[in-house]
Amino acid sequence: QAPLNMRITISAFDKAMATLVTDGIGFSLMDVSQNAYVTGHATPENIASILPVFLSAADLYRVMNGQYPMDGVSENSMKNQSFTWDNQEGGYKLSMTLNNGNTQNVFYNWPHGDIFLITVSNQNELLYRYEATDFRDIEADGQSWRYPEQIIYRLPPQKTDVRLRVEKHDIGLEFS
Repeated sequence: QAPLNMRITISAFDKAMATLVTDGIGFSLMDVSQNAYVTGHATPENIASILPVFLSAADLYRVMNGQYPMDGVSENSMKNQSFTWDNQEGGYKLSMTLNNGNTQNVFYNWPHGDIFLITVSNQNELLYRYEATDFRDIEADGQSWRYPEQIIYRLPPQKTDVRLRVEKHDIGLEFS
């Protein structure tokens, strides 16, 4: 639910293993496998202890909903943006500078305009790579959205790969 309310249920073999709920400020996690209930601030570090993506709750929400991380984007880099075609990745690229000096590249496919790749790098070192595939249309409340069914987060410096298979999106639900 826009702008920041989100619930993510992590399942294995059709059984819920953990549920993360956030309102963008705080989060709660019920981890069935550990029989633990955890709460805290929805900071990238705290969320990364559960799901190692190093995104704020707001940016995790944005990425899961087909947008790109915006919390660290420099205001100056947003002013003169333009799309260029990238032959190597096979999509339109939008480059932006982050407040910490890193470069974030966002790649859009044609003709749908889905974000299928996001990279963050510091000069020539890749720090973060997000890949999305198998997009599908979802209809709700007379509107249509496109969501990926497969999401991969890669953090080469930490030698971390997180693969998510998204089975279901519930849009506009009310939850406490």
